[in-house]
Amino acid sequence: MEVQKLDPNNIPSDRNFSLLSELICEDYPCVMAQAMLKKGSIFEAQGKSSCPVKLSQQIRRSLADFERNYPSTETELQTFIFYLPGLSNASFEKSEKVFWGLVGRLLSESHSRDTSPSQNLEDIIRDPNFSLKVNNVEYFLIFLHPKSPRKARRLAQPAIVFNRFSQFESLRDEGVFEMIKKQIRERDKSYSGSVNPMVADHGESSEILQYSGRDYSSESGCPFQSIAKNFQTIPPRSGMALKIEKGDFLTVFDPEGEQVSDLFCFNAQDRNEYFSSGRTIDYNSKLFLGEGDYLYSSESRKMLKIMQDDVGRHDLLLTPCSSDTFKLLYEGEPFHRGCQGNLIAAFKNYDIDLQNLPSAFNIFMNVTVDSSSGQIEVLAPKSKPGDKITFQAQMDLIVGLTACSAPMSNAGVCKKINFLHSQKDSNLEVLR
Repeated sequence: MEVQKLDPNNIPSDRNFSLLSELICEDYPCVMAQAMLKKGSIFEAQGKSSCPVKLSQQIRRSLADFERNYPSTETELQTFIFYLPGLSNASFEKSEKVFWGLVGRLLSESHSRDTSPSQNLEDIIRDPNFSLKVNNVEYFLIFLHPKSPRKARRLAQPAIVFNRFSQFESLRDEGVFEMIKKQIRERDKSYSGSVNPMVADHGESSEILQYSGRDYSSESGCPFQSIAKNFQTIPPRSGMALKIEKGDFLTVFDPEGEQVSDLFCFNAQDRNEYFSSGRTIDYNSKLFLGEGDYLYSSESRKMLKIMQDDVGRHDLLLTPCSSDTFKLLYEGEPFHRGCQGNLIAAFKNYDIDLQNLPSAFNIFMNVTVDSSSGQIEVLAPKSKPGDKITFQAQMDLIVGLTACSAPMSNAGVCKKINFLHSQKDSNLEVLR
């Protein structure tokens, strides 16, 4: 996953250099790509994981290394290529789902860090001035695949190209952008037989339509809806439920920091099997779960695996707050049904009728236990804005999530929670 510079003078036998040299030939439309290849200002990293959660982490880390070790300059154009493992023999359609899954995950992570609460994800990516931000740097993406519908996008090893948005602005400031743009489009028509139908100037339509190389002009809502529908916000002091299939991923974000989310789930095929805090403690032999640990059911079966965890402190002891919680612990506070009431209401949408709930998995909740007296204390969550935890379903599940209603658990202020549901077809392992 190390970022390497493709230097034509030093590594002419490198496989990826050979692949790029074959793609970026004399007739290749993008004259900027030709110049960068000759000057050795193309940088690359090879993805190492088939798990989209791990792969998106690798992309972020590689881009951070790229920006740190090869910072942008006003005089030199640079591009970064991240190679996707295990997709060379997969169809373009299946590989494109993986690509959009990664884009959706990168978008969700950025959206949960620095976006105004009044904006939703679909509005953001539909904005004609949209550009994808990773690690606070804006990029224009290009998806390369051996079976791409666009000839200029065909590379033997599937990859994502990241071009800094600031470079296009620099070309505009120099007064050469329009000339280069015109030249590229004329060359593309000669090379591919037509100009890419999705190509547009920044500000005319969302640039995300240009990423994959597919013609979306006849496909209403794509890829906006496919990305945005899986990302949702739970308003403060509320909850919702969703159905996820075995192999799917569920990522819970704390967009503002120090906010708890209660999670409870049922086996979608047998509602009598449900999450068990006690068995989860038994089989993990610890109170504080983290990456690689499992949440177990009342039938001692694995329900969810923690794939990635930014915080490492969650609670398995306490039950969801309820209307009684507010009567007993929040004297003078207005009545609220709490997380228990919110979860009960959410599960009714799936014909699950409950009177109460046992202990939940309280995401980001910071509960300490005195080893001598057993005294517990609820402290402010350790989660910072944008922190997240990702699970992979080990069976078909109905999952309830809340944005916790108890001020004491949330550093005094109840805030929203975001979550991303990624279907298993975004997992490279499924395509092998």
